[in-house]
Amino acid sequence: SASTDFVLPLNRLTGQYSVSTHRATTYFSVEEYKQPTFQILFDDVNDKYSVDDSVTVKGKAIAYTGLPIQDAKVAVKVTRSQSLWWKSYGISNDVIKRDTIKTDNDGAFTITVPMKIPENVNTSAPYYFSFNIEAQVTDERGESHEGSIRLPLSNREAVLTIDLPEKIEVDSSLVTSFSYLNTAGKKIEQFVTHYIDDPQNTVKVKTNQDLELQFKGYTSGKHTLYAECGDVKIKKEFIVF
Repeated sequence: SASTDFVLPLNRLTGQYSVSTHRATTYFSVEEYKQPTFQILFDDVNDKYSVDDSVTVKGKAIAYTGLPIQDAKVAVKVTRSQSLWWKSYGISNDVIKRDTIKTDNDGAFTITVPMKIPENVNTSAPYYFSFNIEAQVTDERGESHEGSIRLPLSNREAVLTIDLPEKIEVDSSLVTSFSYLNTAGKKIEQFVTHYIDDPQNTVKVKTNQDLELQFKGYTSGKHTLYAECGDVKIKKEFIVF
């Protein structure tokens, strides 16, 4: 990847512009800048929830002067994406709800989110979904702004992973770590027990910290790392050559 900054030529018209390389082109719009007069804020969702629950999400449209934006139209869209774990990778992106509501006298609005998963999901295996709630608020003058909040959903309270290559050279060493995150993607400090091939070689270490693995004296061929943290267990196979 690459990045750069550039300044558009002065005294040009507004409209659509493009930036091109020898491989790709991207487009963007240039519009007359208008100072926004209000913003959209969402309350944190601290309640516990699970599959098939209905979660209440509360938001508010507030002017930068502190006054509420009353009787404004709120266009709501809720999408669900399947995730590899706490991060959404767009494996699927299903619209599960659309609605149009109004802000009240305090500028507040409430969205009910159905925490439903597809019927073909194997619920005996770990699954992770991300629900993205978008609200586009338009006031009586036609000014419009968007805000969003994301809710994770999983049948696991946390996910344990380790970055281990598929092939490792004999007599080498590797610095890695056990990543232990909750469904919101926050690090959980905990101890993890692990061993390679033989349970008698079990070691206890802290999660989310550097760990050096030594492969001196390993025989060539397939080996397996086993790890356990709380009720989460993982198994990772690799080849020593």
